[in-house]
Amino acid sequence: MAKFKGGVTFAIGRKDVTSSEPLLFEDKSAMLLLDDSTLLVGDQGMQITQGTVRVSRASTIDINSTSTTNGLMLGNGQSSGNAYIELDPSAVLTFKPGHFVYNVTDTRGIRTQAKTARIIHEAGFMTHFMKDFVFENLTNQLNPSTAFSFDAGVQVSVSNVVLESPFGDYRITGRRGSATEVSLEGNGDYIFVDSETLPFAVSVSGTNNTIGGEGDISGVVTLQDSASELTSR
Repeated sequence: MAKFKGGVTFAIGRKDVTSSEPLLFEDKSAMLLLDDSTLLVGDQGMQITQGTVRVSRASTIDINSTSTTNGLMLGNGQSSGNAYIELDPSAVLTFKPGHFVYNVTDTRGIRTQAKTARIIHEAGFMTHFMKDFVFENLTNQLNPSTAFSFDAGVQVSVSNVVLESPFGDYRITGRRGSATEVSLEGNGDYIFVDSETLPFAVSVSGTNNTIGGEGDISGVVTLQDSASELTSR
């Protein structure tokens, strides 16, 4: 295990976008620990395959990129190259402005040991999903300029997640239907708007779906067919 603790900044990156990767994990058991420290990725980017980046306490990933080409890519699209970011209980991972590419075949390539873990997306941070992904058991703090993009057919879901944004606070288990829609697909899917307004439409299918909370939903809520069921609390 390589450890960076106590405010240390680990600066690393390719010499150019076509050069060899500067950081190699020997196998899936290899680990890099950020403990109250920063991973600073240079302006030519890098790719992490195999192994795990473990985050403890308040740590930062700072990517000095101008596009996804010279950003930070996690994984290489093959199961043998899957890499992971793992947050300890109560850890806070802040993504500074830059481009992050998710290319892990495991839908849980970013995982937590407890729901007390938090990810903060600062203004100007962008994530591109090349593979399906599940946000699970964490608090996600978003900025109005936080951006997400997706390869065709890619599905991103949330499970037992708290979303905090300037628009309001939400608890969601569901799926991204589109860039402007959340899908509830039964089996206990839910949206609770705890404050302010959820700025998305909601598509409902299947049974055992719930919408509740003190806030509002600005988009249209649509039941997909006569078998769709939704409970309001």
